[in-house]
Amino acid sequence: MKWLIGIVIALFSAVGLAWLLREDAGYVLLTVGHWTIETSVAALLVFLLIGFFVTYKLVRYTGQLLRMPRTLAEAGKRRRERRAQRLLAKGSRDLAEGRWQAAEQAFAKALPIAADPGLYLAGAARAAQHLGARDRRDRYLAAAEKLPREAATVVGIARAEMLLEEEQPEQAAEVLRKLNLLTPNRPRVLELQLDAASRLGDWEHALRLLPELRKRGALDEAGYRDSQLQVARERLALVARKGTLSELQTLWGQIPKAVRANEALLIDYCGFLRDLNAADAAEKLLKQALSRQWSNALCVAFGQLGRGNAAGQLASAEAWLGAQKDNAYLHLTLGRLAARAHQLPKAKQYLEQSIRLQPMADAYQELGDVLEQMEDAGGAGACYRAGLRLLTGVEEAREGVALPAVKDLAEKPA
Repeated sequence: MKWLIGIVIALFSAVGLAWLLREDAGYVLLTVGHWTIETSVAALLVFLLIGFFVTYKLVRYTGQLLRMPRTLAEAGKRRRERRAQRLLAKGSRDLAEGRWQAAEQAFAKALPIAADPGLYLAGAARAAQHLGARDRRDRYLAAAEKLPREAATVVGIARAEMLLEEEQPEQAAEVLRKLNLLTPNRPRVLELQLDAASRLGDWEHALRLLPELRKRGALDEAGYRDSQLQVARERLALVARKGTLSELQTLWGQIPKAVRANEALLIDYCGFLRDLNAADAAEKLLKQALSRQWSNALCVAFGQLGRGNAAGQLASAEAWLGAQKDNAYLHLTLGRLAARAHQLPKAKQYLEQSIRLQPMADAYQELGDVLEQMEDAGGAGACYRAGLRLLTGVEEAREGVALPAVKDLAEKPA
């Protein structure tokens, strides 16, 4: 549009000038030394216009000629960059498809012409790692250590990943520590630090990393909760193995309430309490959780405590029958607790009812043990076989099908 407007203005100007000159062509006299030039105004204007155009072209071409070395250098640089990009794409594709030797060759060929050699050194080192050429890998990594900060970060991440692949978490953790000092809180560095800390069992460090990982977007809410749960479980297990009951209870209080609400974690914690001779505390926790919301898993865990006042626990569990009278898991728990309280006939009754409601291998095993204590070897054997069929997935042992062992037990006198 600008060109069009300019052309229109130029045409109108030329027409106007021509009209003026037609009325009076004018007269110009120039004297330079012994030279005298006489001409019309129109001729002078044409001469000046041609002179301006020629001078402009000469100046422009002279500038281009003076810039020629730099222009040629920039063109060569662009060609090298395009070639390096093609080699990077080829090397990455070969690396992804498992053509390690071709990938290393592509990356190595691009190194002399790459503007940012960090990616190429990292790719070549990865390919050499897969080829088992650790000397070449170390050579690439050593070259990368001399690069500027950004490129060194890329190669440092690659080094840490390779060390983790070789099951060397301690060396990887040290590399990542230095990287984090060089360029703090890079998401990938934090992810690898979490991996190394998990492998080393450094759960305190792992716990400190989680908020920063969520802040940097490396963990979404679901991943953050899952990681919190894993770290909490491992920390509890570590304290349960090496610490005291007081330390275990203190740690449980430090875990966020939302994480403590996880059933699997609560069951683990109750198991640790039981192992540290605090079965009463575990029983109390499970009863409180079940009073808030029924859970088959928590009910089964209550029956598997194996310590504490069995008769009292049985009485507490029997109170749940009012709302859960057709729950196979509750009858399984009642059977276990009755057996622990040495009330074998009641245990047999509860376990048989559990099997009628839903055949489970655990119920058959418990019933077999009870029958064995009652000196009914035949019935015990039938229960063990039925439980085995359930575990092995035999067609006749599908959930809800009346198994032969149930029929046999139904035919026996109470």
